[in-house]
Amino acid sequence: KGARAVLLVVGFWHVKVVGKQEPNVGAIVMNHFTWTDGLFAAAFLRARPLAEEENFQNWALAKCAVALNMVLFSRGGSPEARQAVRKVIGEQATKAAQGLEEPLFVFPEATTKDLKTLIPFKDGAFAPGVPVQPMLLKYQWTNCDPCWAVSGPKTLMLLARMLLRFHSRIELEFLPVVT
Repeated sequence: KGARAVLLVVGFWHVKVVGKQEPNVGAIVMNHFTWTDGLFAAAFLRARPLAEEENFQNWALAKCAVALNMVLFSRGGSPEARQAVRKVIGEQATKAAQGLEEPLFVFPEATTKDLKTLIPFKDGAFAPGVPVQPMLLKYQWTNCDPCWAVSGPKTLMLLARMLLRFHSRIELEFLPVVT
């Protein structure tokens, strides 16, 4: 409910949802543009977010990670760290596909980018071989691009721009499960 409240404050009063979340999938994957993407996932999905541990060093964000039952990992950069992440994803996705846990929620590109670009996916959510459900975020904007790409505005400027908009539009679309 807290995630939905934040979305209301930044102008997302009406969110169009197309399709539905399917049961017994190991992961839900979606495109990643900005900081509000995770809030949409928290507000509209029954899923456990997969997130980089280093992003939750702040005490307030650490509390949010616990409240959302996040699956945290350390990217590290070494081959061992990547293998550890793959192992965690595999274990959690398998449990979810068996109905023992909520599915993982993953941004398969592992970074943000603009609304017009598709970059290669990391294969972590797909590697366990369990069903995966893709989901699309479709931001509909005219004067305030919500993207948080490297060349885009910093966090506080983006927040200010979103707060100054009267109304923002988005569509969430659940796609067919991929096996």
